[in-house]
Amino acid sequence: MAIDPVCGMTVSGDSKYRLVHQGETYLFCSEHCQHKFRDRPQQYVQQGVAAPPASIAVTSYTCPMHPEVVQDHPGNCPKCGMALEPRNASAED
Repeated sequence: MAIDPVCGMTVSGDSKYRLVHQGETYLFCSEHCQHKFRDRPQQYVQQGVAAPPASIAVTSYTCPMHPEVVQDHPGNCPKCGMALEPRNASAED
């Protein structure tokens, strides 16, 4: 078992979503997390699971895979376990 560096979910070693970065193989729970890592690997390699920047006033969080799941605080999706992301995230996120 591995931990997805983007959302923090536990990932099976046979996951088809994987990337090699600086000689280390990273496993992902979904194509969404794999693409986020591919686009900004240093954000996840240096910091671990990403947190929203303090400068953003976050009012609600949602699951990238289940957008109908919305809550007013960070946590995990009750349907799939992925980390919830801020709904008003900027294009940089």
